[in-house]
Amino acid sequence: MVANKHYGNVRGPRRGELVIVKIVRVAHYGAFAQLVEYPGIEGFLHISEITSKWIKNIHDYVRVGQQTVAKILEYEPHKRVANISLRRVTENERQEILDLYANVQKSKKILETAIKQAKSKVKPEAVLERILQDYENVYDFMLDVYDEGAKVAEEEGLSPKVSSILEELVKKSFKPKKLVIKYKLNAEVTSGDSIEVIKKALLEAEKQADEIKYLGAGTFRIVFVGDDIKAIKKRISKVKEILQKMLEPKAAVFSFEEED
Repeated sequence: MVANKHYGNVRGPRRGELVIVKIVRVAHYGAFAQLVEYPGIEGFLHISEITSKWIKNIHDYVRVGQQTVAKILEYEPHKRVANISLRRVTENERQEILDLYANVQKSKKILETAIKQAKSKVKPEAVLERILQDYENVYDFMLDVYDEGAKVAEEEGLSPKVSSILEELVKKSFKPKKLVIKYKLNAEVTSGDSIEVIKKALLEAEKQADEIKYLGAGTFRIVFVGDDIKAIKKRISKVKEILQKMLEPKAAVFSFEEED
C-alpha cells in the first residue's frame, strides 16, 4: 500500500511506508541512504534487502547519488534510523511514488508561480498548509483544479485572480496520466465443472477489470487501467473479493498477485 504523501513531514516514517531515498554511502554489507521526505533520518539498506538475486558486486545494484523508492521495515525514533528494503517494492509502486513525488514538486512551483504572477501577498506556505488540510497532497488539489476549474482554488481561500491564473497554468502543465496495473491469476479448480466455475468468476471480475487474458495452464492476466490510483485499487479489491469467494474454496491452486 502506498502511504499518503504530504512531503515535508516532521513525524517519523511508518512501518510499511514507501519513501523516496537517496543513496549516500555503499559498503560491502549494504548501503546508507537519506530519506528525502524526512530530513535528518537515515535509512540502512542491508545487502539482503537490495534484490532477491544473488549479488556478486553490490555496486551493480546501488550507487552513491542514486534516488529510488524503498519500503520502511522498522524505524527507531531515538536513533533516527530506519531499516529499509528495495526488493520489497514492486515496479508499479516504485514508479507510482516517483511520479507522485515529481508531480508534488511541480505542483508547488505552479502554485508559487500563480501567486507571483497575480502579484498577491499571500504566502505559498500558508496556502499549501490549508490545502493539505483537505487533500492528501498538493498534486491531488491540482488535479481537482484541472477537472473543476478555478472554483476549487477559491474554496481553498485563494483570490479569484490567483485562482484564474492557477487554472490556466494547471491546464497547460498537467494531463492526467493513464496508469496500467497488471495482476496474474493462477487457479486450478479440480472439482465439478472447472471450466464453468472459472468462467463465471471471470465474467464477474470482468465488470471491474479492463482486460482479462488467458496465458495458459490455468493462468490469466487481469489488467486495470485508469488515471486515479485510488479508484483502480478499489476495483482491484473488488476483483480479489470476487475471485476469493468464487474460486479459492474450490481451487487446489489459487493465487492473485501483482506482476512486477
